[in-house]
Amino acid sequence: MEAFFKQFQKYAILRGIAYTLVGIFACVNPAFFFKAIIYFIAGYFILMGVINCLAAVRLQKETGSYGFSMATSLFFFLLAFVVLFFSKGILSIIPFFLGLLIVVNGASQLLQALNAKKGKGLWLLFSGVMIVAGLVLMFNPFKTLLVVCQVFGILLIFNGISELVNYFQLRKLYR
Repeated sequence: MEAFFKQFQKYAILRGIAYTLVGIFACVNPAFFFKAIIYFIAGYFILMGVINCLAAVRLQKETGSYGFSMATSLFFFLLAFVVLFFSKGILSIIPFFLGLLIVVNGASQLLQALNAKKGKGLWLLFSGVMIVAGLVLMFNPFKTLLVVCQVFGILLIFNGISELVNYFQLRKLYR
């Protein structure tokens, strides 16, 4: 179990910085943040489509058939199109999944706090706030996605600060 916590601690400072920076970006420019999410997802699917297409061409040169890679490639290209075409519908379900992500992260931090020998108080508070905020995002996504984005940004900043605090607490515990 201690090995797990050491591995988790190893990347805590990077997660903390990343969460804080993304949170600030989401708060400052929520409309662009949501568009960036859609384009990032579509870009990922296009990249996976290109990779599978290249694998299919390579397989065709070696064996004479494209195999399953060409079908997978077409599927990824179709997914990219669907993501871009139905982005408004996709954006409407993002608050639920962001809330779920925050709940899972808060629960993970809660488990760490309960297993820690020292410095539990602040850690328990941070994880509790994260769980409650994630549940609010999941089941009461407010009226507008921009507000949700800003709330998510604030939660990410809070989570980033929590990760940084956890990093230094864990560093003291496992020296």
